[in-house]
This record gives sequence, structure tokens and C-alpha cells, in this order.
Amino acid sequence: MLDNKVKLRFAEGILPGWDIEERNVCTKEVHFNEISCTKVKFVFEQIGGKEENVIKEETKSWNETLKDIKEYGAL
Repeated sequence: MLDNKVKLRFAEGILPGWDIEERNVCTKEVHFNEISCTKVKFVFEQIGGKEENVIKEETKSWNETLKDIKEYGAL
């Protein structure tokens, strides 16, 4: 997050008007005011000493997502 913007990353192709980062991956910086709702994906690669991929998806308001960013960004 910089200057009240967040960098979005799309990894399933190239979207018009987005910056190409690598093959089938593009990014775009978006101002906070342009975001109303987010879908957050948490990926846990190790649980209880076992090698596992556990994916948890949640749809949240942007304010809830900002709280998460501040909390996890401080770790």
C-alpha cells in the first residue's frame, strides 16, 4: 500500500489496461476509493507440522480488508 493505493495482481491472463508482469500475470494500482468489496484468499501451506495446502476464501467489505492488511502487515 502506497499513497492510498493497493496493487492488484491477476494471475490468470492479461487484462486490458493492466501492466504485464510476466506470462499470464498482470498488475494494476487502484486507489482505495475505487474498491468496495474484496474476495480474500488465505493459503496455509503447513498446519500442525504437516505439509498441506488449505485455502480459505472470504468476501469482505473494503474496511474489513484494510483492518486485515494493517494487522498482518505488522507481523
